[in-house]
Amino acid sequence: MDEVKFEELCKQIFAINEKIRFVGIVENNKFFYKMREGINSYLSKKTNRRISSRSIEKMGN
Repeated sequence: MDEVKFEELCKQIFAINEKIRFVGIVENNKFFYKMREGINSYLSKKTNRRISSRSIEKMGN
């Protein structure tokens, strides 16, 4: 997924509901994610990566 497509998809998802804080997409074992602008993540980038890796591994099983 190219960055422009991902950004557009994030905008569409965030527009669905103002309570959506985070968008994460897995494609070809790659994880793309974005926080809503102006919102701080509850998790560190390191934790996001670790959770993403585990999710990708579980989807493969």
